[in-house]
Amino acid sequence: LVGKASSTYAPTSSWAARVGVPKELRINKHQIDLAFAVTDYKVQGKTLDYFIVSLGKRGAGVYPKLKLVDLHVLVSRVRLGARLFVIGLNP
Repeated sequence: LVGKASSTYAPTSSWAARVGVPKELRINKHQIDLAFAVTDYKVQGKTLDYFIVSLGKRGAGVYPKLKLVDLHVLVSRVRLGARLFVIGLNP
């Protein structure tokens, strides 16, 4: 389904025939991908295939502040540098 807005699926199992599943199902894909956030403590000791680091401005009262050591832990968890994406950085 990646890259398509919708797709069709034809169930072929005997169970689908017994319970009356239609012969053709249309699957609509949402334009939103699920994601989740982790902290530097959560990724310590793990290796990730892809990683996106968001370094935008934080709102007032958002703690703890990101330290250089924390940033190193985050960016060193990805297998390949080409799969590390940094967004929100204005050098």
